[in-house]
Amino acid sequence: MDTRKHKTNLTNILIDIYKDATLASHLGFKGGTCTMLFYKLPLFWLISYEKGEHNIKVEVSTRDNPYNHYNNHPFYGVTIKTLAIEDIIAHKMVAFTERPSLANRDLFDIHFLLGTEFAASINYDVIKSRTGKNPVEFYNFLLNLIKKIDAKNILEGLGEVLTDSQKDWAKVKLLVELKGLIQRQIDTVAT
Repeated sequence: MDTRKHKTNLTNILIDIYKDATLASHLGFKGGTCTMLFYKLPLFWLISYEKGEHNIKVEVSTRDNPYNHYNNHPFYGVTIKTLAIEDIIAHKMVAFTERPSLANRDLFDIHFLLGTEFAASINYDVIKSRTGKNPVEFYNFLLNLIKKIDAKNILEGLGEVLTDSQKDWAKVKLLVELKGLIQRQIDTVAT
């Protein structure tokens, strides 16, 4: 995959959307692409750029969470309203627990996000509103789910977007380090 081409295409789409003042005032950018472009998530999801027609999916949700916070970011001549990273982390962890089947990319994302300075300021109101759990209850629930994961299958759905060195690390360290980061969160919020 040509990551430069991928990033250029993504940024062109965002710029085109946010040039429209009517749209821009009502949209908040969130999710994996937001995290990659604005918060340095080190992954590019697999996209094929072959000859012919290209289909792009832009998802618009009208769901609102009263606990979400947004920040304005200057971005190549436009301003993009993005979900605050503290909210993205909370939503990403909850989404992992709600998925009907395991998405290993979530493990990578959660590991990355809990390894940032923003892990100290996660929006626990989002977690409480979506799960009914306080932070310690939620982290224990998350930790128990992760303890059930078999490391042999860790690259399924993830390996194709990792570099060779990231694959080597993920096979050996991803789950171990993620459990440690979650335990640190438990210890931090419990005090």
